[in-house]
Amino acid sequence: MKQVIIDENNNVIGFNINQDCKFIEDMANPNNLISVNDENMNKAYYNLLTSIYSVKLYNKGLKINRHFKITDVKKYFGFQERDNDLFLEYLEGLKDLINEK
Repeated sequence: MKQVIIDENNNVIGFNINQDCKFIEDMANPNNLISVNDENMNKAYYNLLTSIYSVKLYNKGLKINRHFKITDVKKYFGFQERDNDLFLEYLEGLKDLINEK
């Protein structure tokens, strides 16, 4: 099953999200909050925002630290394809889906 659905014009039209991933588990937990700028934020959403930043840097050839592994980030979000640019679109799509609510 493809995780990012692309039409014939190479436009992203949808996502298949793995329901067994740690990200979904963390998003579903209402007690999983951290304080950011004196406001509470879900830990999974915070991880999503920082992961978008990290993957953008990684795609440009930079690691945020020497222990950073893109496979760990992909595993957290349940992404199984190899394409890192597609993974960035997947993360940004997740962010857009969450912000729509």
